[in-house]
This record gives sequence, structure tokens and C-alpha cells, in this order.
Amino acid sequence: MPLSIVHINSVYEFGSTGRIVSDIHEELLKSGYVSRVIYGRKNKSHSQNAMRFGGRLSTFWHILMTFVSDRHGFASTRATRKMIAMLDDIRPDVVHVHNLHGYYLNYPMLLKYLSESGVKVVFTMHDCWCLTGHCAYYTSVQCDRWKTSCRNCIQKRKYPISLWADRSTLNHDTKKALFKRMPNAVITSPSEWMNRQVSESHLQNLERAVIPNGVDVDRFCPGRSSFRERHGLENCFIILGVASIWEKRKGLDYFQKMAECLEPDERIVIVGSQPVFRAKRTRRDQIIYVPRTNSLEDLADIYRAADVLFCGSIEEVLCMTNIEAQACGTPVVAFQSSGVAETVDPGNTGAVAPPGDWTEALNQIRKIKKDGKSSYSAACRKRAEMLYSKKIVIKRFMDLYHR
Repeated sequence: MPLSIVHINSVYEFGSTGRIVSDIHEELLKSGYVSRVIYGRKNKSHSQNAMRFGGRLSTFWHILMTFVSDRHGFASTRATRKMIAMLDDIRPDVVHVHNLHGYYLNYPMLLKYLSESGVKVVFTMHDCWCLTGHCAYYTSVQCDRWKTSCRNCIQKRKYPISLWADRSTLNHDTKKALFKRMPNAVITSPSEWMNRQVSESHLQNLERAVIPNGVDVDRFCPGRSSFRERHGLENCFIILGVASIWEKRKGLDYFQKMAECLEPDERIVIVGSQPVFRAKRTRRDQIIYVPRTNSLEDLADIYRAADVLFCGSIEEVLCMTNIEAQACGTPVVAFQSSGVAETVDPGNTGAVAPPGDWTEALNQIRKIKKDGKSSYSAACRKRAEMLYSKKIVIKRFMDLYHR
């Protein structure tokens, strides 16, 4: 009998974690596994064995309760009962839990069910939310209270937003108690950095493994791009930035500062949700905005066109855009911070700069400009194929499921 795997996540085929779950699920199906995905939000998928259990009203109520109480993950009781009923019907061998947060799930109900059922569980840490009493990231504010006990949260107005209450201590204690009852769980981290964070947290006594996120190297690959011709950029040096949602954490401020220092032949291309630029000395036509796309083909076309990808984030567990760009033969400049730096081999596939030092990042970008993209492309492609190929990564998950 083939193994039966159920994936649980907030979304499916949407955003970074939705695509990661989709990739694993589809590859498992191809390999003969009985794989299913149970997710809570966004549009219904037509993919085989992908089931949504939540709805807009449940999500809205969850957001409202989080705003008021700072008890994110304690609403959606009805939706969670429905999801648990699905698990009872399926009776999987392994439950692979991705994001527990996202306004869709009552996580104490789920964790209690999983601990009592005895099913084997894999938790993938796509961010740091399971380690803290409130936030999903803490690097930029240099907070380490999560190592002992969260209190007086300085990020309660950040996702998941609480307007008044601060229950970070209670939230942290709740997570500690619930995860302590999960002896059948394995924690997987996409990066060594994330694994180190887990080792210093209340999850430190659980079994751990480092398995990076995979990329489809057949879709993200070198080749001809039509992007330059369509945008009149044939003779320009393109500095690319990609994010699903542009926010301060993603380094939009650094692009803003770079925009004021562009040379005449340089262009910044920003892909994602509409960013706001206030460049004073830069001509408007030196910044090109491309709306967010869920088309992997369109995204790969943009990566191929770029001369360099600049990742301005200082808080990422891994950073898929860096890996996707390198798979397309495009070098990357990133900050030496969190899991971001692990995706770059300095001198071979790009460069790293001290956290927040955008001037040094720009210096490294111009070094790549001088060397030429072709000097880095082969090494970029080789690194992506060897370390982050989807098939290699998912084979490691398969081995873990069987073990």
C-alpha cells in the first residue's frame, strides 16, 4: 500500500508557501503516493485531491478576533472541526503541516487532535511564528525574548495585527505546552539559519531536519527572454526586485535609495504588489513596475532578462526568488542576514553585503555589471540544480515520510 500523506496550509497554489505545497503534492502524486492537500483560504483549486475547508466569513471573523484579542489562531473553530473530520475520514500515515497561521485554523484544536491520534507529523517552519508569542519575524527589531518567554511585544501592530491587547506571553506559553505533547513530530527547516532558531526555542527537544524549498529547474532555466524587447530595455543593465507583497521587510526602502543613484544605462525592475517610489533625482522611466504574477513562465522570462537580482530583505527563512533567479542563470546580491545569505555563493553566483548596507550592495551590483552576467550564469545554474532542484528536495521529504 502506498503511503497516505495530507498537507495542511493556509493557501494552495498561491504565494510562496502555496506553491511549495503544490510542488510537493504534485510530485507525490506522480510518484504513486496517496497525497491530499487541505487548505483554508483563497480560491478553490481544481487540482486533484486539493480540498478547501474554510470560507470568507470564517477568515473575516478570525481577523477581527485577532485585532481585538491578540489570540491569533484561536478562531475558525467550525472550519477546524470540518478539517479534523476530513482527517478522520482520510486516516493518513503522515500529516505534513505547513503554516499554522494565516486566519484560517484553530491551531490548539488541530495540535490536540494530532497528539491524541498518534499520527506521524512533519512541521515545516516557513517562518518563525511557531517560535514566538506573536510575530512571524524578529530579526529586524533584534528581539530574542522568544528564547525564554515573550512579553511586552514591540511588534503587536505587525502581522498578525493586534490593535490593543498584548497576549504574547500567554500565546508563547500555549505553544510551548501544545508542542510538548507532540512526540511524534519532526521539525523541518528550509535553511540552516532556521534550524538554529528552532534549536534555541521551545521546539529544541523535537527531532529536526534541514530540507530546503525546491524549485522547478525545468521551468526556471536559462533561455531567451522577450521581456527586454517588450519594455524597450535592450541596451539597459537591469537590477531586478521580486516580492509577492512589497513591504519594508522586503527591502523596498533600499530600492528607493538605489533609485536615486542610478546611472543612465541602469534600470530597476520591480515585480510584485504596487510599490510606492518617491525618487527625487531619478527619471521616472528608469523604474519599471511589473504587477504581481502567478504565471511561473512569465516570472522566469523576467528572471532571464535581468542582469542581477537584488534581494533587499533582512528577514527570510530562505528566499525563493534568489533560487529561482539563479536557476535562470541570473546572479544575486543579498544581505548577509537570516537565511537569505545561504542561497548565494559569494564570488561565484553573486555577492553578499552587510545587513542594510545598500551602498555596498550597489557596489557589488556594479562589480557584476563590470564582470558581465555571463561570468556567473553557469555557476548559478549548477548551484540551483545541485541544491534546490524540486525533485531532489521532494525525494528527501519522501525518505522522511517513510522513516
